[in-house]
Amino acid sequence: MNVALLYRETAAAEKKLKLELTALAGETQVQILPFNINALEEGGRALFIQQFTEKIGDKKCVRLLLHSIARGNLKPLVAEDGDVLFAEEARVIGLTSEGAHKHWDSYAAVSIAKASIESLATYMAVEFAKYGLRTNIVQAGITATPSLQRIPGSKELIAYAETRNPLGRMTTPSDVADVIYLLCTEEARWINGALLHVDGGEHCK
Repeated sequence: MNVALLYRETAAAEKKLKLELTALAGETQVQILPFNINALEEGGRALFIQQFTEKIGDKKCVRLLLHSIARGNLKPLVAEDGDVLFAEEARVIGLTSEGAHKHWDSYAAVSIAKASIESLATYMAVEFAKYGLRTNIVQAGITATPSLQRIPGSKELIAYAETRNPLGRMTTPSDVADVIYLLCTEEARWINGALLHVDGGEHCK
């Protein structure tokens, strides 16, 4: 396959990279189109699409999309001299859903956010432990809330949850609140970095 390479480099680094790409293209007898564009910006993505389509002509020739766009500051979550406003052995609890791990119609954007919360909680559990914080995630079962009603197909999700749950009913807000309360008790002080299913066993089926 020919290759369209989208990357972000300084002018000095790009000069060396282009020499390597030219050599590689000659060795493999493939065409390599380099695009030094910031794909994190909307304007950059639009510019790439414009330039790419001008080059290829045929808009149905892409056989593979390989991506690894991930940019962030490689630093601890909190500065060493940062102020800590939490009480001793405070709790940080995030809420996620099964939609972070399996397909729900029209839920992609929320799923990404939930999955990010789960990943972040792992780092918080480790890096905030020195301040005495305990960080955990609660994955509630399908619960009849106003947020659920906004999801297309929510009636089907509710009907499915009622028949799927081993305990024979849907999760309620009180079920979730009870577990949050339990996590805040002294007896839960050794729970840190966990994802707790609060769904009556719904995730098992």
